[in-house]
Amino acid sequence: FQSVFKGDPLGGDGGREAMEAVDRLIEFLDGIRLEEMGDVLGLVYEELISGDDRHHQGQFYTPKPIADLIVKWAVRNPGDRVLDPGCGSGVFLVEAYEKLAELKLGKTRDRIEHVPDRVHEEILSQLYGVDIDEASARLATINLAMRNTRVSDPPLNVFIEDYFAVKPGVRSLTPLRAVGSSGEKRVDVAFKGFDAVVGNPPYTRWIEIPEETRRRIWRSLGKTALEYGFASNKPGSEGAGMHVFWVVYSTGFLKEGGRPVLVEARLL
Repeated sequence: FQSVFKGDPLGGDGGREAMEAVDRLIEFLDGIRLEEMGDVLGLVYEELISGDDRHHQGQFYTPKPIADLIVKWAVRNPGDRVLDPGCGSGVFLVEAYEKLAELKLGKTRDRIEHVPDRVHEEILSQLYGVDIDEASARLATINLAMRNTRVSDPPLNVFIEDYFAVKPGVRSLTPLRAVGSSGEKRVDVAFKGFDAVVGNPPYTRWIEIPEETRRRIWRSLGKTALEYGFASNKPGSEGAGMHVFWVVYSTGFLKEGGRPVLVEARLL
């Protein structure tokens, strides 16, 4: 993951003590099955970013049991394609990966010792994540790649973008920023035909949503919002929170019969 681990982690001095410490760390990690660790990276990242930043972007870490419950209901078939439009560090994508592995291999996750390389790549090709926060998106790619560490350059579909800038079934004029194990690249992709949209929407008040995102929301959903009464065009009125528009917008990415399963704030 060149885009995450840049430069000399030892500071360039090549100190003997530092090298010995790294050796001890490698020996310790050698006895750990990384694919069983869950979203440890997400927990660490949540502690590192400030509360103000989390509030501004509506970021809240989703406990694994809740993500697991939602994914179990949403992902039902081995060929299901899954989108998490605010994937953060990847807790829902990891749970979707585990569920798809169970369905493809015909075993419960506690009986799966290793996901074969071919199945690993197949599952990753069915999972899509979007996040406006670059650091979170990069963590999501690491979390997914860790499911099988023997595949050096797995196919990852995690994009750094404002969800409301991604149009259902429409290829962007500018290819989207995709994060992978070999770095960042631009990808021309159309988001459509998903069997499930899962995740934890940002619970951000309308007046706290960045202006550009508000314009995007209104262009896509303004008519619907006025029709169903969760927004008003009266001066000084406040629209519904971002999570309401998020849920409505997500339905456009589903195929017929697809399932939008998103966290409601009272679950957390």
